[in-house]
Amino acid sequence: MAVGVLAAIAFTRPVGTDYGNLDCHVRLAYCDDAEPSLSALIHGDISGFFHRQTLMGPTSILLRAPVAALGGLNHYETKLVYDLGSFVCLLVLAAAGVLVASEMRRRGRPGWEQALVAAGMVVNPVTFRALYFGHPEEAVATAFCVAGAVFALRVRPVPTGMLLGLAITTKLWGVLAAGPLLLALPPRLRLRGAVVATLTVLALYGPMAVVTPTRFWHAVTSANELGTTPGTASATNVWWFFADTVRYQRVVAIQDGRPVFQDVTGFALPRGIGRVTHPLVIVLSVVLAWLWSRRPRAPGDASLLLLLALIFLLRCILDPNNFSYYHLPFLASLLAYEGISRRGIPWAAITAAVIIQLFVSISPHVHSDPGFAWLYLGWALPMAAVLAFWTFGRPSTLGPCPSSA
Repeated sequence: MAVGVLAAIAFTRPVGTDYGNLDCHVRLAYCDDAEPSLSALIHGDISGFFHRQTLMGPTSILLRAPVAALGGLNHYETKLVYDLGSFVCLLVLAAAGVLVASEMRRRGRPGWEQALVAAGMVVNPVTFRALYFGHPEEAVATAFCVAGAVFALRVRPVPTGMLLGLAITTKLWGVLAAGPLLLALPPRLRLRGAVVATLTVLALYGPMAVVTPTRFWHAVTSANELGTTPGTASATNVWWFFADTVRYQRVVAIQDGRPVFQDVTGFALPRGIGRVTHPLVIVLSVVLAWLWSRRPRAPGDASLLLLLALIFLLRCILDPNNFSYYHLPFLASLLAYEGISRRGIPWAAITAAVIIQLFVSISPHVHSDPGFAWLYLGWALPMAAVLAFWTFGRPSTLGPCPSSA
């Protein structure tokens, strides 16, 4: 039944707006679009796969390719290929939900709570937004981060490190989980977890770097261009107030084999500010993880997931190119934390999901960018403050009982 629900979600969505988006490739040399790499791989063009590297890592492409190749049964119709790949990504996120439910069962949570949390990991408005924008790989990276946290709670350094490496090679924002996951392990096991994570990253990124080193380097460093390229700064972040209004050309159609451009208005950050936004988030994640690791904690303290939720929300607040689907790792981490550490309905995660959906619903009707920026920050900043208080201002929560550890 669960597989049927996942298939229904995947195969009833339209093709994501960023999937095969020509405008994205015209304006961003390393557009975060899976279509070129995935298309090359399922057609057996291995050289094309290596030479079409983007900001996105290879892990989700490799996961999607075997199933997406079934699209050849219908002449590789774009929607079928996209839907098949999305289905695989949702399966990975569902597997993480099952893992969280198993941890809840170890801690004596009733079956209805396990089912609610496991289903909520996938069936939520932010997952639908990831599919709408054409980024089902966001679900994969989220799954790896949450699953890595569960194994860290179980003091399992090898799967923790492997899942961390898989998260990083799926989406580069996975590096934000490195500090929390590794510092959650006992000191004697941190090196083992770090080595496994490093080997996993080398195994997946290594061939990309060896075959096309220049393309690889620019692909993994192009994140700093987001926000400074015209049209890539959004209103839902603290940096918007420093952005300039710019005019640029966007591809809106293909006519007689040629792109048709349209002049549009957007925003862009000054390069000096844009270049520090992503490094700032990484440094902040390490500092918060270190502060959290210095606190006394009970064995199996689930506040690790709360720390991840805080870091992933701060990433949204501090990312100049913030979109609704960026909130999926935040929401999944918060949901997993509430499921593992508390009894009853996960009200905080449900409330956050409702508010995010509310922003999605009202965004077409809000014609004031400053107003929308203040609306978003009016929720996100207090929410981050609440998460910070829950993470650092309260005593450690009790871990699993010794008999189930």
